[in-house]
Amino acid sequence: MDKTIKLFSQVFKIIYVNQDEISNCFGEKTVYNSTIKIADHLSGHERISTLLHEVSRQILRQTGAEHKIADSDIEYICDLFSFSLATIILDNPDFLEILKASDVNRE
Repeated sequence: MDKTIKLFSQVFKIIYVNQDEISNCFGEKTVYNSTIKIADHLSGHERISTLLHEVSRQILRQTGAEHKIADSDIEYICDLFSFSLATIILDNPDFLEILKASDVNRE
């Protein structure tokens, strides 16, 4: 079964590919054909981090923030958030369930 993720109004298909298909990186997002390619040899943490990196890139693109950030800083910012969020998610197995809970803001 294909995995997909909706980022704003666009649905992206997540594809795990041989490293040869994506040069000089672990992941690649292509807006025109709505795909996110992730190298298939990565560990679990690396796969999650790479997916979150591509999601971060789309957030910056979709919100227009990429035009307010120096090109040299975009990769750093995406790496910082994606690695950190992947670590938090893996270190806290209930994290996503907590986010989904309807009573997350109740005491």
